[in-house]
Amino acid sequence: MKDYVKTNQKVYDRLAGEYKERIKEYIESDKKILRPFIGYLNRNFAKARVLELGPGSGLALFYFDKEGFDTTAIDISKKIISVSKETSPKTKYLFGDFLEFDFGKSKFDGIFAKAFIHLFPKKDAVLALRKISSILVPDGAVFIGTTLH
Repeated sequence: MKDYVKTNQKVYDRLAGEYKERIKEYIESDKKILRPFIGYLNRNFAKARVLELGPGSGLALFYFDKEGFDTTAIDISKKIISVSKETSPKTKYLFGDFLEFDFGKSKFDGIFAKAFIHLFPKKDAVLALRKISSILVPDGAVFIGTTLH
């Protein structure tokens, strides 16, 4: 595991409780952010398969579950996964480094990555984008957001 991944893992293990406490602050804003992504998936896929990269509190997964989507999430923090499971218990959770994880033949109709891409150095961010592309079905949707400028 690369050093920056280990650092991120420690940070998110420490932040997991804060994600749980702050979930109510994001209920309305996340609904607005997710609306176009959810709308696209509903229009184009009968029962969308969605992968979230770094699920945080699990709020987005909760909304995806409400739409009837088949949800999967991957994270490097077991504590974040634990918090997310409380909000979205139907989701399949994967523990591991996204860049190192073998998804086999799995493909997804939607990939949601809010506050994720900035966690990588530029070289690995490019690899992450390539990997996202490789596990996305044709005409699938990707949401990528960041908290850094």
